[in-house]
Amino acid sequence: MPPSEKELLKRLKNRKTEDKEKIVERFNIAYKEINEVSKYNYVVVNDDLEEAVDKTLSIMKAEKCRVDRIEEMLVANKEEIIHEFLMEEDFDNVSVADKIKEDA
Repeated sequence: MPPSEKELLKRLKNRKTEDKEKIVERFNIAYKEINEVSKYNYVVVNDDLEEAVDKTLSIMKAEKCRVDRIEEMLVANKEEIIHEFLMEEDFDNVSVADKIKEDA
């Protein structure tokens, strides 16, 4: 679970690397980013590096399996040829087998 606002504030103060203005600026940026989350398909919170890496790798694997990506690679397969053939208005005079041979 991500750290709470109070925990984040405490961490930043304890680091003593940023003044109050910088901390406020960081929180403002974070709030803007949180409000934009609905524009994305995935969210990975980097509060645990190993877990964040695992989630990112899982997202990358999932993206490679998306149907729209697979469809782009399989456009010339037999099923696609048959589908396109059946969608034609005038296919009474041509057999499916002939159409597949013709397009192969």
